[in-house]
Amino acid sequence: MSTYVTEIPFKTIGLKPSDIEVVMGFSPGMAPEPYKELIIKLIDEAVQLCSIIGGYTIHSASPVLGSDDKWHVSDTILEMGQVISSQIRNSSSMAVFVCTAGNGISHKARSAMDNGDLISGYIYDTIGSVTVDMAMNIIHDQLKQAMQSEGMMVTNRFSPGYCGWDVAGQQVLFRLLDNGFCGVQLSSDSLMVPVKSVSGVIGIGREVQFSKYMCHLCIMENCVYSKRSLIQ
Repeated sequence: MSTYVTEIPFKTIGLKPSDIEVVMGFSPGMAPEPYKELIIKLIDEAVQLCSIIGGYTIHSASPVLGSDDKWHVSDTILEMGQVISSQIRNSSSMAVFVCTAGNGISHKARSAMDNGDLISGYIYDTIGSVTVDMAMNIIHDQLKQAMQSEGMMVTNRFSPGYCGWDVAGQQVLFRLLDNGFCGVQLSSDSLMVPVKSVSGVIGIGREVQFSKYMCHLCIMENCVYSKRSLIQ
């Protein structure tokens, strides 16, 4: 098992106002006031609010014989559902990842809402969600480059709560990580702390595939990831 952890400066992720506008339901560059000015202002504030850290551990992986939705990952069995299992087929190992934007941005969002500033609270919250997704894009790409040097390829990333993988699967997934890996803890109801965190798996193998667009596989509505794909 190999482990990789990195801290990512906020400015490195290249977050633009249009990334936030699209998630909020506006066309890029077309957010009306007061949203337009607030988005720019709060992105500037997020430089100090976000403490981005992420990483992964790589484990041996193989499908459970006779099952179309379970995988052996090291000494653990992950039940990820048929959709994800089909997308990671041919994987010989798996990266179990975690990435977080830290507590600061979600605390700021909650404070703004508690004080009646619902617009700022929503924008802070959206910035946190998009930030951790964009940071994980960087880590995903770093994994891809590392695996390519070994003649391997990587799949898309998949998380509990998406594509039929029950969010309760977080409990099993986190057994494959050291306690507090990247500063993220798991609550008894399978929610991550800090709130603005992501976790999941990435398949690795010589014959795996990465698909640019995956939204057709998912039934989730109002998803951050599907909205952002409109401007990528």
